Amino acid sequence: MKMNNTKTSISYEGWLKWASLFLLIAKGIEYLLYGKDLFNHSQLNTSILGVPLILCAVLLGFKRFQYKLIGARISFLILFLDNCDSFYQSSFLPHQFIEHTLMMVTPLLYLGVLKYGMSKINNFMRMAVALTFVGHGVFAVSWGAIPSHFAGMTNYILGLEGDSIKVFLMIMGLFDFLASFLLFTRKFQTPALLYMVVWGVLTSMARFIYGFESDVLRGLLGTLYRFPHFIVPLMLLMNYYSKRLSHSSSLP
Repeated sequence: MKMNNTKTSISYEGWLKWASLFLLIAKGIEYLLYGKDLFNHSQLNTSILGVPLILCAVLLGFKRFQYKLIGARISFLILFLDNCDSFYQSSFLPHQFIEHTLMMVTPLLYLGVLKYGMSKINNFMRMAVALTFVGHGVFAVSWGAIPSHFAGMTNYILGLEGDSIKVFLMIMGLFDFLASFLLFTRKFQTPALLYMVVWGVLTSMARFIYGFESDVLRGLLGTLYRFPHFIVPLMLLMNYYSKRLSHSSSLP
């Protein structure tokens, strides 16, 4: 039976919309409660960006596309600014910037699917997912410079210590690289996306689990605004299989 493309498109839009809402609201609340100085400048604090970011989520909820577009553009500018600060604080490590690609662009991807359809922006989505996982992977394989929260989560959740943490993260980082490469192949796209969905869920949930050790609310917020890390790969996977199903159903 041939799949209804309209219903499939609406499903993609709905998933991406909710991913965007979780992202913007959770990030906005984090800005308000855990404000930090941008570029080490006391007058540029993220707390002043919390309310605008939550309002962007409200604008995405409106039916009129023009309101959604305003919300998506403003949210991109705010998250881009925050990401530039992280890039600056890391002494300009490229992977620090690209790791947050999905956080910056998910609202724009939602509008792209809404206006042009999934097939038109499929490659943009794959590129955003690949950049995010490559950035994450570089941190994981950085034997002498693994982020403290990476090591802390691995120790707290898996009970690993010392070099065992480094070996585990090294292996997962290499999987991140491999999946990002295979994402652009026809034959191995499915296992790559399956890995990204599962690992995206696990790394997002790890923030909440790890948060029990110190700050539950912050851990929960960290999980919610990482929802795009598995929802966007899931949409790519669903789109790939819907195309295969449509193709097979059209054969005589």
